[in-house]
Amino acid sequence: MKRISLLTMLLLVFMLFNLTPAYSDELFLKDGSIIECKILNYKDNESYRILFKDGSVVTYPADKVKSFKISDATLKDDKGETLPAKSDSGTTTETNSNQSNAPLPVIKQEKGETLPSKSDSVNPTRIDSYQTIAPVPARQERTESPVKFLASFSIVISPDYRDMLDDAYPEADVTGGYGWLGIDLGAQFKVVDNLTISPTVGLLFNYVSVEYEYYYGSSYIGKETDDYLNYIVLPRIAARYKFISSPISPYIGAELNYNEPNTGSDRYELESGGLGYGVFIGFSPTENMILEAGYLYVPVEWNYKGYDFPSDKNNIGGGVLIRVGGAF
Repeated sequence: MKRISLLTMLLLVFMLFNLTPAYSDELFLKDGSIIECKILNYKDNESYRILFKDGSVVTYPADKVKSFKISDATLKDDKGETLPAKSDSGTTTETNSNQSNAPLPVIKQEKGETLPSKSDSVNPTRIDSYQTIAPVPARQERTESPVKFLASFSIVISPDYRDMLDDAYPEADVTGGYGWLGIDLGAQFKVVDNLTISPTVGLLFNYVSVEYEYYYGSSYIGKETDDYLNYIVLPRIAARYKFISSPISPYIGAELNYNEPNTGSDRYELESGGLGYGVFIGFSPTENMILEAGYLYVPVEWNYKGYDFPSDKNNIGGGVLIRVGGAF
């Protein structure tokens, strides 16, 4: 009887030992960590389904695993085929994944401390228990819109414009007329990387005050003031090329323009002189802001009203350009 009881106890111990799942499988991660667990299932190039000692079952992404070692031949893939069993020294199987790098779950120890993503020591980090897995959200890459609304304000310092006013009023004092203020509205289209095209409609304007003084002989009689507005409608198309592929970048640009000038003066008249151009350099200190400086050529013909002699053609609408704007 004692011999039978002893055999029965040995048989029960053997059965319990074989029914208890082994935790000698290992996952070798690409960051150097090693996870000790029981590998339940492997889905090709996607995930591992693993069992920790505390009974927790976790699905782990395959693209974070460099290789794995199994202790028996019970591991099956998603097609139901049995993966090779280890030899006496253990079989290590390399995994190959063509997937993009997915976010790695954060594995925490019992004290709630997050394990480092990369091991700083020579010995790899071993993970043999499971506490908490918190998914790290994937980083969303911002894509730049191919079409943006463009608005800008500009100052044009124009020596030719000032010379024209001095020639038109040799007997009077002219206030203003040193240049133009401008505003542009339009759109910006991304053609290829680093290159954009911007069709816009601009308006250059300037306020002029002319003061006449009247004398009778050497006696001062009085003065008269004539105030009016000059403006130029300026449709144009500009191209900008960035030196680096970044929203914050220096760039160069060029434009073609055509002008339609108008004046409130009773002394002279203005007419378009044809196509003009502009060249500039710029910088984007923020994603939406532009700062530019360059040279603008806007040819305009002018003549005294009622005269038939040939008109003068000058860069009346152009000069040194300073522009600030934004694309939204």
